[in-house]
Amino acid sequence: MRALLLFLLTVLFAAFFSGLWPDGMAPPDLGFLFVVALTAWMAPVPALFAAFFTGLFFDLAAAGYPGLHAVGYLFAAFAQQRLGALLHWEEALGRAAIVGGAYLAKWLGLFLVVYWLGLFGVGPLAFAGVFLGEAVGTLILAPFYLRLAEALLGEEGHGNTA
Repeated sequence: MRALLLFLLTVLFAAFFSGLWPDGMAPPDLGFLFVVALTAWMAPVPALFAAFFTGLFFDLAAAGYPGLHAVGYLFAAFAQQRLGALLHWEEALGRAAIVGGAYLAKWLGLFLVVYWLGLFGVGPLAFAGVFLGEAVGTLILAPFYLRLAEALLGEEGHGNTA
């Protein structure tokens, strides 16, 4: 129930920030931050399913390519689980490394889907611009969002423990 409340808040905040963000710049990816918070809280296998279906929801809500964010979020959740087994989620540097690695894995998944579907009509510089613009907003909001998620979800799950 708490995860559903966090999901609804995430959708609300994502709509708010996408309307507030300047034109030509990608808004922060709050769906990714939701997946990061949920993966840290859930057991590994249900977290992967939740990541995939969260990405599918955001793909369909934004009228994008179905499966694009689903694969990206799945890559992010898997990378977070692997990095969480090596690093400590409770430490600030460990959490930053886990979130940063999961973010890069998300973009690797997005890149693979774009490559597979042959959607490179926009060019690599536009792709890099979206990556950098979204990264700035997402990583600035990450500490605040993860603190909110931890307050809502609590401590008892922690799927990142080895």
